[in-house]
Amino acid sequence: MVPAACSTASVSMPSLLKIRASSLISAMFTSRCVFSITLAASATRMLDALCVPAVMICR
Repeated sequence: MVPAACSTASVSMPSLLKIRASSLISAMFTSRCVFSITLAASATRMLDALCVPAVMICR
């Protein structure tokens, strides 16, 4: 490789790896956040269902 190509390649690869790592971490936190919200909503619905009389559930 010519010197300019070597320096460009050495700069681009770490940046690309950082972008990929950042994207993966971002996706993982997004998934975790969505899961937490879904779990909390499910738990809230379950607690509300426990307060409803059985007669109303059968209707």
